[in-house]
Amino acid sequence: MDTDGLFAVDPDDLPLLAAAGAIAIGSILVITDTGSGHPLVAMLLVGGTVGFVGFTLQRVPEYNGRIAVAAVTMVLGSALVAVELDVGFDFDGPLGAALFLFGAVGLAKYLDE
Repeated sequence: MDTDGLFAVDPDDLPLLAAAGAIAIGSILVITDTGSGHPLVAMLLVGGTVGFVGFTLQRVPEYNGRIAVAAVTMVLGSALVAVELDVGFDFDGPLGAALFLFGAVGLAKYLDE
């Protein structure tokens, strides 16, 4: 069985994988409520998202307003997930996740394969 193609990673993709790993670790800490209120969780989620968006924007051939909205929405969504807001409702997490997903789908549309 040839497994070389299964684990082969392009060296250009390593920064994206590291950023995605930071987002995954931060998300697991939020989901399990292990790191609630800890600044490391916010740094992992928001920092990983900013890194991921930055590395993704380097691959986009042309920029326009929709790409900017998608990038800002993705970062805002991760910030809402990472930081617990006490504003009378507990909807910041699901709203942040929806904004994050909206931004990720918006960025994916413009990637040049």
